[in-house]
Amino acid sequence: RSATPSGPAFVVTDDQAAEDFDKIAEQRRQAKRAALLAKTMKRKEDFASKVDQIEQRNAEKRLAEMAKREMAEQRKLEKELQRQKILDDYKRRKMEKELGLESGSNSARSPPGRGHSQPPFIRTKSQMSESAMGSDGSDKPRPPRARGQSTVEQRISVSSLQEPTHKLFAKAVPKSNRGLIINALQYSVFPGAVNDSTRSKTMNDLAASDAKHFLILFRDYKCQYRGLYSWDQVSDTAVKISGQGPSKCTESIMKLMFK
Repeated sequence: RSATPSGPAFVVTDDQAAEDFDKIAEQRRQAKRAALLAKTMKRKEDFASKVDQIEQRNAEKRLAEMAKREMAEQRKLEKELQRQKILDDYKRRKMEKELGLESGSNSARSPPGRGHSQPPFIRTKSQMSESAMGSDGSDKPRPPRARGQSTVEQRISVSSLQEPTHKLFAKAVPKSNRGLIINALQYSVFPGAVNDSTRSKTMNDLAASDAKHFLILFRDYKCQYRGLYSWDQVSDTAVKISGQGPSKCTESIMKLMFK
């Protein structure tokens, strides 16, 4: 016989109620675990979003800095080109001035009445003897010609004694024009850095030639470069050194080109 307790007491004897209690506790634990997992995922997503935003801002900054550098380089290049253009223009004007002075001095040294546009006219011996004699066949000198009298009689062309009358013709001089041709190629025909390769090739071909006189052939009034030639004074023939023009220019070709 067992002794009964002296105070009140509760005894759970329902197994179903205990099992329900365990299920409820497990559900609560799973809910807390899911909430913690969701919170962790949200933090990761927020962190990745912030990282993407920072990278995008950095990329935009890099693009802006790159655009600034490109603009600065473009402005620097434009300034260099402008400076080079001004320098080339100055050298071209200086060379044109020097060529003008030299051509003026050559024309001043040439005999009067020998212009480039008209061929020379020479009086024959018979005309000289007629001018020395009177109209009646006597040996008396003829009176001087009146001032208003026509000078057509004095302009009798002698084809065998004519000098070349082509356009751009200059009287032959013993001094070589290599220096003038070099300046013309550098500052007028091939100016700037764009024509470096063509200018270098032409200058090398010029240096390789041992000729004394040179000519530059242009296509038309726009002065489109066609070729560099060496001129032989004996045969009066221009032989191509460099360029795309004819390999040889004779007197007939010159008359055809320069009218």
